[in-house]
Amino acid sequence: MPTLRKRSTLLLLIAYFCLAAAAESPTVSGYGRAGFTAAGVGSAVRYGEELGTRISLSASPSPGVTARVEGEYRWASGYAHPLGRYAAAGLPEPAGVATAESIPGSDLHAEFLIDHAWVSAAWGPAEIALGKMPLSRGSAWLINPTDRVNRPGLDSLGAEESPGYPAVSLDAALGWRYGVSGNILFTDTGGDGEVDIDEGAPENTPFALHVSAYPDWAQLSAGVARESRLENGERRQDYYLLFDLTSDIGKVGITAETALKLPEESGDWKLEEALESSVGLTYLAEPLDTELMAEYIHLGSGAAGSDSYDYEAFLAGDSLLLAEEYLFLRAARSASPEWTLEGAAVINLNDGSLLAIPSLEWEPQADLLFSAAVAVPLGGGTDEFGGSRELVPGNDWQPWDDYLINLMLKLYF
Repeated sequence: MPTLRKRSTLLLLIAYFCLAAAAESPTVSGYGRAGFTAAGVGSAVRYGEELGTRISLSASPSPGVTARVEGEYRWASGYAHPLGRYAAAGLPEPAGVATAESIPGSDLHAEFLIDHAWVSAAWGPAEIALGKMPLSRGSAWLINPTDRVNRPGLDSLGAEESPGYPAVSLDAALGWRYGVSGNILFTDTGGDGEVDIDEGAPENTPFALHVSAYPDWAQLSAGVARESRLENGERRQDYYLLFDLTSDIGKVGITAETALKLPEESGDWKLEEALESSVGLTYLAEPLDTELMAEYIHLGSGAAGSDSYDYEAFLAGDSLLLAEEYLFLRAARSASPEWTLEGAAVINLNDGSLLAIPSLEWEPQADLLFSAAVAVPLGGGTDEFGGSRELVPGNDWQPWDDYLINLMLKLYF
């Protein structure tokens, strides 16, 4: 791993000098961050710290051609590190996770990765891109059913960038009112990094194809996607029909996303289990200068009762929402150009528990941001938020801490 990190650093430096030489004025931007975490479970309080620097380099060596590289250095300790959270919960590390025993002499606090590295070229109304690129999609706030690449979850809420995936993408405008876009993914859905001899076969390659329309009253999109991944040593493909709508009625914004999983050759197919959807409303209360949002979410893959929650998927990071029905509420108010106060809640409509997330941002100048957020689950028993499970004999594990406090300082350049 240390050698791999050194090579990654060298590659990023080489990419920078190549971009700098290829263009007269390459763009360099990014940010540095420092964070502090405190979490409580019962009488115990856990602490963690994190540091990070993200650098983005972009250039246009010739008209219509753009190259971009983004790299990030991360450092985390204690409860801010995934291994620290597993240790605090008394759970064994998941399979495939590096430990100090598996890589002697390594420092597992630090990580360096090249998150984005892609090149795009435009020819008339079409643009093609290839490399490691972000592939996020959808208009909803919390969960995007039409995004069949990124794993859904609260960890992506408010994130500044989407992770990169090896892919080829194409976007083309068909006049003023229509467009077509698509991508072919060069890795399994979810990007777990596991190598499989059959993953490169055409029938196992994930893809997505969308057709968009832009009438005066809305933005519409319909498409099809294939997921492909390895489960318990066996190759699995799932096909989806996708639909996305963004519109407004007066001062009320409307978003609607739907993904319908198509029937398999064998097995029972039920509409409520095959359907994932999100319908949201936004409204700007001008007298209060407050943006209000409400979003209903249906996850057909989720469980209707707490006894069926898939905590293995939770621990693997495949999903942080395990139930079938949710309501997401959010209110954000800018008290001044420097201060923003936000309150959000994720309500599990199946068991009645909820996760409250108030936050505060202070931006005294354009390149400096301080934020504070608290996550508090309200529930009990075996509820998703605030409940507990015995995953390891004798260990009463609680997926969500009694409270989680996060303080973050960011410097932009």
